[in-house]
Amino acid sequence: MRIDRRRRDSNRFGFAVQLCLLRYPGWPATRRGKLPLPLLQYVAEQLQIPTEHVDEYARREPTRTEHLQEIMELYGFRYYSTVIAEELAAWSKPQAHLWTTPTALLMALLEEMRRRRIILPAISMIAQ
Repeated sequence: MRIDRRRRDSNRFGFAVQLCLLRYPGWPATRRGKLPLPLLQYVAEQLQIPTEHVDEYARREPTRTEHLQEIMELYGFRYYSTVIAEELAAWSKPQAHLWTTPTALLMALLEEMRRRRIILPAISMIAQ
């Protein structure tokens, strides 16, 4: 398992949290971002590591970036781009009649992006 290849508890913990966040909600951890306590507790319990290790992990930008790149390569995650925007537009047009509200369309689009392992951009980018 890739998580176990990390030497320090903080790196095992951070790598696992990064992977969880990319799968759902669909974006990577950031230094300024508040991480949901239930997620931290769940990962800590699974790895049998104290949750305090996330603070140490959060301070090391290069480590987070390296882990993000590795996860993207391992599991096929991609950044949102104009090409992906075109793919999603083509995906949504034949199904437009299924959504009765803009919110329903947005939720379906977000779910499709997660299914395709696209890292979610800022909502303003999706709206364009």
